[in-house]
Amino acid sequence: MTETKVYCDRCGKELSHKFDYTGRIIKVSHVEFVTDLCADCFNLFCENTNEFLRRKGGNEE
Repeated sequence: MTETKVYCDRCGKELSHKFDYTGRIIKVSHVEFVTDLCADCFNLFCENTNEFLRRKGGNEE
């Protein structure tokens, strides 16, 4: 049986270890992002998303 390899969509790191993999679907403010991210890129994504939401101030435009 051949193992399917998964890579981080942002940095290209192989996500072979279950602790490196964060999942496939990320939901933020009713928006779904379908992506494979390593733990480092997931944390960067969260930091940038939080900054975007703070700047937006929660107001829908």
